[in-house]
Amino acid sequence: MVSAGDLHFTIHAAGRLTVERPVELDGEAYRGWTQLDQRCFCPFPVTFEQAVRDFKQRARMICEPDGSLVLSGESGQRPWRIEGTLFDRDGRLWCVELWGRCPGSAVQPLLAALGWPQVQLVFQLVRAGVYLGEEEFRRYAGWQPSVPTK
Repeated sequence: MVSAGDLHFTIHAAGRLTVERPVELDGEAYRGWTQLDQRCFCPFPVTFEQAVRDFKQRARMICEPDGSLVLSGESGQRPWRIEGTLFDRDGRLWCVELWGRCPGSAVQPLLAALGWPQVQLVFQLVRAGVYLGEEEFRRYAGWQPSVPTK
């Protein structure tokens, strides 16, 4: 269940994106999109099964064969938790839906398993119906700018 202060978003691999436009969220200006069609997305470079297998090996993550997942931990003395679901299409991982709160560093390994930073990511804020690129999403979520890990 998504609480009022939680993030609720989907992650997609970018396909043919249009030019970003100004988008207002919670009184702040961002660059993003209010509408994208399916051509703007492409499958991730991993299969659903590869993603499940990889996520199962991650610390603090539980991933079931049906694609449901939980990632949890503590930041200081504050517990955090993010839940989600993997979706596939035509044998490839198509998108990931996540909800909850966590530090940005906790999501880095998940993004890496999706092919980031080689794969450009698009994040849809489900409740707002707005799409943001990775850096704008990180700013919205209060996460630090991305630094790829090797």
